[in-house]
Amino acid sequence: MSNPNIVWWSIDSVRRDRCSQYGYSRSTTPNLSTAGEKQLGRSHGTWTLPSTISMHTLRDVKEHGMTEQGDHLTSDSETVAQRFQNAGYRTVCLAANPWVSRGSGLDIGFEEFYNIDEDRSLLREVGWKHAFKFATRVRSLGGGFTRDEVKHPTDWLMISLAKRWLDMDTSSDSPTFMYLHTKGVHKV
Repeated sequence: MSNPNIVWWSIDSVRRDRCSQYGYSRSTTPNLSTAGEKQLGRSHGTWTLPSTISMHTLRDVKEHGMTEQGDHLTSDSETVAQRFQNAGYRTVCLAANPWVSRGSGLDIGFEEFYNIDEDRSLLREVGWKHAFKFATRVRSLGGGFTRDEVKHPTDWLMISLAKRWLDMDTSSDSPTFMYLHTKGVHKV
């Protein structure tokens, strides 16, 4: 394989002023701090839909105009996933946010699209082995023994699934572009 697999991980609701990498006093993001140089960036919107559409279309909110609930990206909009697909990549999206969905049009360009908030596919895709492992660690990975879904971020399961898929792809002739959108920080 000449081209590498690419994983684009978007962590919903990470605030710059709460990242130790950017001077926050508590060690909140130690792995992010070691990942690379400090890069200044900005959000294109004040919430997930316009920001994510901007990231995926490489267009400013003023250009794409998607700012309200119910807005939908048109099928003629070019996305980053389409660019990777045109370059010979297998394109996969694994999301846990209702705004990163088929309903918003963010599935455009992805051959495989899973939104666990939209289609409840996580358990089916993760498999019972990883679900059991999560259940045995529910006190440290989630909100303990509660039926309140908000207290059980699915990030660990999604990351386990992403790793498994990428491990399976090592024998493939075509590389993978994977977009992973987690929102565990949003729930805290």
